[in-house]
Amino acid sequence: MNLVRYKIGGGETWKAPLGVKRIKAIIQARTGNHVFAGAGHAGALQFAGALCWGYNANGQLGDNSVTTKSAPVTVTGFGSSSFTVVAAGTSDFSMALRLDGTLYTWGNGANGRLGSGATTPRSLPVAVSGSVSFLFASGYSAGGNAISSEGKLYGWGQNSKGEVGDNSTTQRTTPTLANSSTDWVKTAGGLNHVIGLRSNGNLYTWGLNDSGQLGDGGLVAKSTPTLVVSDKIFIDCAAANNTSWALDRDGNLYGWGINAYGQIGDGTIVDKSTPTLVLGGHKFKKVRAGDNCVAALDRDGNLYAWGSGSTGALGNGALTDRSTPVSVSGGHIFTDFAVANYWDNFMVGVRKDGLLYSWGGNTNGQLGDNSVVQKSTPVAVSGSNIYRMLDKFILKEVYIDVEPNREYQLTLGNAILFGCEAIYYSTTERYNYEITLEYGT
Repeated sequence: MNLVRYKIGGGETWKAPLGVKRIKAIIQARTGNHVFAGAGHAGALQFAGALCWGYNANGQLGDNSVTTKSAPVTVTGFGSSSFTVVAAGTSDFSMALRLDGTLYTWGNGANGRLGSGATTPRSLPVAVSGSVSFLFASGYSAGGNAISSEGKLYGWGQNSKGEVGDNSTTQRTTPTLANSSTDWVKTAGGLNHVIGLRSNGNLYTWGLNDSGQLGDGGLVAKSTPTLVVSDKIFIDCAAANNTSWALDRDGNLYGWGINAYGQIGDGTIVDKSTPTLVLGGHKFKKVRAGDNCVAALDRDGNLYAWGSGSTGALGNGALTDRSTPVSVSGGHIFTDFAVANYWDNFMVGVRKDGLLYSWGGNTNGQLGDNSVVQKSTPVAVSGSNIYRMLDKFILKEVYIDVEPNREYQLTLGNAILFGCEAIYYSTTERYNYEITLEYGT
């Protein structure tokens, strides 16, 4: 049996060898976000479904209750569905994106933050309104933003500072088209501002700007996406409270906005209104942020954190603030991580072996270790050996008749076309998809 594996980058082709008339194509996807951290609650993806734990007064754990849990519980109502992204608003709701593009939300429904057309809380997942298929989603304090399979930008929720991005400050209770360009790839939400990436690496911000969090050198709010800088190519971004961060393709990280706890990472506690380089000389590949603290993963899987350390959220065994990156203790190699987006700072991470760890504030059991005691170094989430996070899902297994010596187009643009109905993927997540071809000689 011959095996040929392609990591999807766009435009792949395959030429059928002589003598081969039938093949098996296996199309797989790696998850985009394994874990999220909200306001006193957290969650993670499983192979089929999702887990949540922590504060639950508004049903944000999705287990059909409003009882706080200090260990993971299964989100109810998904059946055997597989998901590609989980996220949380910066307060008290959660969301999960199914592989078929359906976006689910649950928790506090005030101001239309669930996108379901209602403003009441939900303790079970509800699909957002409309027929739009999504590739990516993120939350801000009282709403969400998402990118459609066509690459268009949508938003919903309170929108009092223009967070939806549709050139208004009108509350939206369902996903509303904010920008019709078809090259959006990622968003991240802060308290009342949003940061977004397009496929050419350009960075945009919109919403509140009272601390310079939009990065345009001013303090004026914007209700439509506004270009921040045009001389760098960015690959990742994060936002929290009134601060923003962006990672360029060379691994350099920049921060701007409020800096009272040193969360920008430039060795000061002085606010900045334009992108400012994070010190330390690290080469990062991923950044996540929360309330007054931030973390970034380097290219070897080592996790660094800085900003407010009063709850132990920096994971270095101390309770002091740091204005430059410090290494999270324990020598863990992480593949994904999340930082709490509101009070009682904490972090959660997925190790390379799929096990979940957490650290920081734990007033509501958000560390998931069956306690309410804060931890200043990583501890295992309860049952993480059982709830091991699987990072690859089989989307399709199909048998295809082929003609020997003929060249076949595997992908085109942002779609996998070979042997199945088109599967769309986000440009920044394209290498999360694989096609494996099996055939005999």
